[in-house]
Amino acid sequence: MKKLFLLISLGFCSNFLLAQVDYVWSVGATSKPFFFTLLNKADDTDKRFKKVDEGQVSGHYYGINGNYHFYNNVYLGGGLGYSKQVLKSKYANIFLEEQAIGYGQWTNLSLNYIHLPFKIGYQLSANHLDFMGARFYLGGILSYNSSYFYEFTNYSTKTGTNEINFDKVSGYTTRTRNTHKGIGYDNEGEIDIIIENEITYPINKWNIGLQSGTDIYFIISQTVNVNIGIWYNYDFMRTESKDQASMTGHITRPADAYSNNQRIGLSVGLEWLIF
Repeated sequence: MKKLFLLISLGFCSNFLLAQVDYVWSVGATSKPFFFTLLNKADDTDKRFKKVDEGQVSGHYYGINGNYHFYNNVYLGGGLGYSKQVLKSKYANIFLEEQAIGYGQWTNLSLNYIHLPFKIGYQLSANHLDFMGARFYLGGILSYNSSYFYEFTNYSTKTGTNEINFDKVSGYTTRTRNTHKGIGYDNEGEIDIIIENEITYPINKWNIGLQSGTDIYFIISQTVNVNIGIWYNYDFMRTESKDQASMTGHITRPADAYSNNQRIGLSVGLEWLIF
């Protein structure tokens, strides 16, 4: 009798759980515009330079994803994504050891990543809200830096002062992957020196971080959902390679003052349900 009761109970539970599953798989595409920061304590405490203009600090993430659903509430997900993040800033009145070194700088940093996200989520079924539902997720994200571009323009000071003249360029430098190129100008604006050499790749190729988010999804047909939400990502490993901090920040940044990527933004997606 005990065995028979156990078999009946298992059968009942199995039928109950299967009845809760409206669909097993879902696949989709997502677009995520975001703001990001290169978190760096040295920048918060360094009084040697003044940021004149924050400029652009933004990025965009594109991805495809797939989820496996349990019961109708819990799901596991993974995917593939690509992002580009851009930081542009202008600095002036640079001080080194309490002495003005008399130049300003405009910087432009671009980092491109390929991402492998993975997550576990909890979904409030759309059945409770007729045409919409909500879900929350937490997980990790493995990232590979596919390209790096950093350029900065140095400006001269006004004659007899330490005030920066942003109309007069004294030098221009670009760094991309393993190459450093620089051009220096004399007081007449003519090219004075050209430098080109190899550098150690300044960005960590691999990174791993935390991601979380919440979505509201809208049912537009039996098999298609549209979702919109917010998301957050923080990379645990340093953005720069060891002793390469100045490759993503101001040139006066200490070499060991490495940064961490932090991203926050919106997400918009389209999802297909597979029963």
